[in-house]
Amino acid sequence: LYNPTTGSLVQHDLDGHDIFCAALTTLPDGRIFAGGGGTADNSYKVSTYDPATLNWVRHLDMNMGHWYGTAVLAKGRVMVSLGTDKVTKTWTDASEFPEISGPGFSFDTPGFWSNMSGVNYKDKVATFRHWYPLQHVMGNGKVLTVGTQNEMYTTKINANNYAGNLQYVGMRSDTPEREAWGATSVYYSKRKVLAFGGIEGWDGDNAPDKKVYKRAIEINFKKSKNIKTKRITDLFYERAFVNGVVLPTGEVLAVGGKNNTNQWDDTMSVFAPEVWNPVTGLWTLLAPQEKPRNYHAAAILLHDGRVLSGGGGLCGECEGITDLNHFDSQIFSPPYLFKDNGDLAPRPIIVAAPNTIGVKTNFTVDMNGSRASSIVRFSLVKQCVVTHSLSTDQRQLQLKAIGSPVQVGGSKWRYTLQAQGTYEDFTKGLWFLFAINSYGTPSVAKTIAVA
Repeated sequence: LYNPTTGSLVQHDLDGHDIFCAALTTLPDGRIFAGGGGTADNSYKVSTYDPATLNWVRHLDMNMGHWYGTAVLAKGRVMVSLGTDKVTKTWTDASEFPEISGPGFSFDTPGFWSNMSGVNYKDKVATFRHWYPLQHVMGNGKVLTVGTQNEMYTTKINANNYAGNLQYVGMRSDTPEREAWGATSVYYSKRKVLAFGGIEGWDGDNAPDKKVYKRAIEINFKKSKNIKTKRITDLFYERAFVNGVVLPTGEVLAVGGKNNTNQWDDTMSVFAPEVWNPVTGLWTLLAPQEKPRNYHAAAILLHDGRVLSGGGGLCGECEGITDLNHFDSQIFSPPYLFKDNGDLAPRPIIVAAPNTIGVKTNFTVDMNGSRASSIVRFSLVKQCVVTHSLSTDQRQLQLKAIGSPVQVGGSKWRYTLQAQGTYEDFTKGLWFLFAINSYGTPSVAKTIAVA
């Protein structure tokens, strides 16, 4: 457990469950769900980590193995999709049916997991690569799969009877491709996803004849029956095994990756991150990292608006190679934290905010500090987990300002806000609340719960 304020790092071991390459998501109470893992019967196991108690807890197993599976929080349940059943020790044994949990998130009730009837991902979502499908919760009880294959599907969930419906909704890209393994997708604005990077039809640990992509595609599902895709400006660099991070401003940061299909080396690593501005549609190169961040690396937004980028490598000595294992990390400070002369920019300060909010309900936030009377944006960014370039929790949503700010004493200003949308937009759980002033500088976030 890393504390970015103090710099302390404490190890919290999980006994009896190897969660290497597990399916991860966050739960409404702030716990982290880990389903599946890297060896034999670990692909069936379920554990949760509670950051409030700093403890891991083992739970009852799932019905099927999900090594390299994807977990999403949808319709008040956890849905785990695809991956490999490691008991059979074969790469071709995809878990064809999504599993969905029962209500309550206890995970300790016999029969808690059920295979979703009416949904079979074989030859559809798992057309080529059944590892870590890129999935996002949309509206109307649906989960949208935007990769890694080019065909996009929605999975409609009926939580009352553990049933579902799978529907083809179009192609992610208008160019012929089999998939984009090693790509990432980021929910950066309300019902909008940015997908970028990846490898063309990657079919092995080293496929030198395959192309690494630098293209980026916006996927708009504001109308769930009319999903639109748009090719936007390419990144500066081709990036396989890239991580994407949404910033409080709604911009998207591309971190790490490489212009090489061999995940087991660091050649042709891309050190410079780049940020995409959804207003201009352009990418901007930023200050480079010192270390390669490729396969198994992760990047995540911190409460103070900085980005933690770390890890990368193999699995100990599982390939007989150890010099690719990067146990360190760096913290990146985006340009919005600085003045034009390089000095740190003064920041607005959240003085008071509620601990819990709901959707379509007004609440107030008191501000102080730099330009407290002219906050131009309040953003919620979901606290998330990330693995293998995938975070199904990560999303940024802008709050609606109701009326004008009111001065409530001295330099303090009060804003009335509302989370306009549904609980499929503002998914239940812990979020970072950021306030951004007219200079574009964000506050340090306050953690609030959407319940």
